[in-house]
Amino acid sequence: MNSTLDIRPFRGVIYNKEKIKDLSKVMAPPYDVISPSEQDFYYKLHPYNVIRLILGKEYPGDNISNNRYLRAAKYFREWLSQDILKKEKNESIYVYEEEYFIEGEKRERKGFISLMRLEDFNRGVIFPHEDTLSAPREDRFKLLCACEANLSPIFSLYSDPRQEIEKYFKRSNFLIRVNDKEGIKHCLKVIKEKEIITKIREIMKDKKVFIADGHHRYLTALKFRNQMRGRYKGEENFVMMYFSNTESTDLTILPTHRVIGNLKEDSLLRLRSRINDFFVVKRMSLEEMWRKMRENDRKRTFGMYIGGNEYYLLILKDRFSLSFKEEVDTTILNKVVIQEILGKKELKKGKEINFFREKERVIDSVSKGKYQVAFFLNPPSLNQIKKISLSGKKMPPKTSFFYPKLLSGLVMRDLII
Repeated sequence: MNSTLDIRPFRGVIYNKEKIKDLSKVMAPPYDVISPSEQDFYYKLHPYNVIRLILGKEYPGDNISNNRYLRAAKYFREWLSQDILKKEKNESIYVYEEEYFIEGEKRERKGFISLMRLEDFNRGVIFPHEDTLSAPREDRFKLLCACEANLSPIFSLYSDPRQEIEKYFKRSNFLIRVNDKEGIKHCLKVIKEKEIITKIREIMKDKKVFIADGHHRYLTALKFRNQMRGRYKGEENFVMMYFSNTESTDLTILPTHRVIGNLKEDSLLRLRSRINDFFVVKRMSLEEMWRKMRENDRKRTFGMYIGGNEYYLLILKDRFSLSFKEEVDTTILNKVVIQEILGKKELKKGKEINFFREKERVIDSVSKGKYQVAFFLNPPSLNQIKKISLSGKKMPPKTSFFYPKLLSGLVMRDLII
């Protein structure tokens, strides 16, 4: 039995501009794209940076009564009491605009942030497209339980060819504008008028929503709802969500490349020898490999790097194409390389596998010996993501990278009302 999409306004928690003169210094990217060095950077950038909430540091003496989750909760409540953070007076919907460049081309993505009633995936309202990992789910659950707040919105997509909601964006009032360290411009506006909010809620009621980014946090919110029913006056039934219309905005999907390590010598030899069984393998320069990959982005083409100047173009052999006809590239890589060649069900993130957007980081991690082999991928298309989501299938974790990421710290949501 299908449900209808139920969104509603909320009293956002935002940084107090009278206390924080440069808001860019208290913002950060989402927790799952922040490296240890970047964590240090944001810690040093400002004592009230949101990094202390979304990805606090761990210390040797941490225990059950003193750990990063409890410290995050302490900071959140202290900053609220000190008026560093302030809760808005009115229940509102927040318009969020991002201006960015891709290969010299200016793009702009628009959407809005509201609360959404949590629905199980079998209710026909919200659809995932990626598998999740148990460790990040547990991590986010501990943080949610400690802070009793949604610290970052989940990123979702909907389709509205008539662009009915966008016309109401013009009725919003300016709230915050910041530039992040990549030069991306982030602007947050607010819609307080009850009449407009009612119209937006009505338009969204019959929409289908696809999770673009935040699968771990959505599953965490479902678990929290199920365990905390009635403890938060019904607030546990909702989660903070960003909605972007795929029909009216620039939507950029970037690839997430893989690096694999901790391989024993026999596994590495098996990988080198058996890769030819599945792919046509051609050695070439990095520049040529990259160009060929992009030219053949829908032909099951990968890049491989094993150190030094050894770059290879991998093209899936024709005899395997039919069996992988409906699969995205990350699934092919998982089934062929990880499961078939290496004989593993999955690899542990951090030690055996890692994920990077920037090809420079990929090359650096292999050339310096942190990992042994890298695979470069093309991004999935939006149509692939929608098709797989609606079919009930899922892609491997970190298949898609929707760019730019939503900035953490722009607006938060307190479950304690």
